Amino acid sequence: MTNPLVTSDPAVMLGKPVVAGTRITVELILEKLGAGETIDDLLLDYPQLTREAVAAALRFALQVMRQEVPSPLQGRRSWREIRGSVPFPLCGEDAQAWVTRGRQESEELREQQWRSHR
Repeated sequence: MTNPLVTSDPAVMLGKPVVAGTRITVELILEKLGAGETIDDLLLDYPQLTREAVAAALRFALQVMRQEVPSPLQGRRSWREIRGSVPFPLCGEDAQAWVTRGRQESEELREQQWRSHR
């Protein structure tokens, strides 16, 4: 997954993927766009960004989403499988309850694993 406009360096933003030459993370770009800001809004707020860099960040995020991801509860699963198990659309209290339940299940699993290794 090579993209010259998106880089990752442990010395910059704790290794999160960023737009090359900046401290603007792919995560921030996704967060802003997901909150309803437009690409033009981003370009005004962050003059060091270019349209090409925003497009590269989106392509990078797409590539990451297409990869398989580990799930502590059920082994390796693809994002498509995970997305299918989420009761979308989640919003408000439903979303918070789903996230909280997932955290609790993860904590319980870690506790079980810790106990089994003692």
